[in-house]
Amino acid sequence: MHCYEVKCASVAPGLPVEERVLAGRPVTCVVVGERGRNRWEELVPVQGWSSRPTEACPKRGAVLHHDYTFAATPPACPECGATAREGGEDVNLFTGQRYRVFRHPADAGEVPWRRLYHATVRPGRPALAVAAEDSDDRALVLARAAFGFRGSSGYRLNDEDLTREHPAVLAFGRRADGAAGRVADGTELLVVLRPGDRLRLWRTGRLYGGEARFEYRWDGRELRAATPEEWAALEAALTEEVVP
Repeated sequence: MHCYEVKCASVAPGLPVEERVLAGRPVTCVVVGERGRNRWEELVPVQGWSSRPTEACPKRGAVLHHDYTFAATPPACPECGATAREGGEDVNLFTGQRYRVFRHPADAGEVPWRRLYHATVRPGRPALAVAAEDSDDRALVLARAAFGFRGSSGYRLNDEDLTREHPAVLAFGRRADGAAGRVADGTELLVVLRPGDRLRLWRTGRLYGGEARFEYRWDGRELRAATPEEWAALEAALTEEVVP
């Protein structure tokens, strides 16, 4: 399955993963919700993470070092170990000093996946396994809590409330504000979408100009987000006008 993380208008490919120590052993997990009063956290283990594929280093093309001595050796990237290349000279506008620029190679450097982009669901207790490629037309979505100040938030799937017992929900969590979790709170879910599904976010509280509702649509290839009004406008624009 393709994996996504959503919150309001943001749709990010991949699921963030964390390493937790459980009974003295490190386990890679997708974390849903958080711990604390009026909060709930669930961990979904990810199997096969140690053999996960690689992706381009996020520092490709970035400046790694300013050499004012003109004698330094090219540094290595702390993320992937690639050796920096000399990228010309520049001037410090405050001091007037000249320096050499060392940049990360734009075409080299790989790091292991930091996010889970493709996954399969293990039968039985909720668990995920790393998949290098995707042949499944479903999507696995981490729907983040998105409450406003002194508000709340939740999700519906095709006009059905999403609870822990819903068959599409793999993990159910809750986030909150305040020491006792009573200032604001919202549901957080790891949910499976099938082509044609519509995941709807509602939220209340002070949104400071933000939208109160979003709808995420999965067509089997792409997950898109818009407000209900934007979806209605798009559908009207795509509908052919019937001329009598």
